Amino acid sequence: MTHHSRFESLMTKHRDLEAALAAEMKRPLPDTLVVQKLKRTKLVVKDELAEWSLAGLRESGRAVSHPGSIHA
Repeated sequence: MTHHSRFESLMTKHRDLEAALAAEMKRPLPDTLVVQKLKRTKLVVKDELAEWSLAGLRESGRAVSHPGSIHA
């Protein structure tokens, strides 16, 4: 799978999880276990998206700055 297609796949998964989470939260009595699972899964996907983004920047030769890091 190419970098771009993997990234797009992760973005789609993240959007789907966001939609599922929103739908669950609109229920009169949201299932807290489902909400927790969706949030955890969404964070895992978000972390993976960040890793892919950084990898893409490294491959393209662009400098990567990390928030909170100190550069001498």
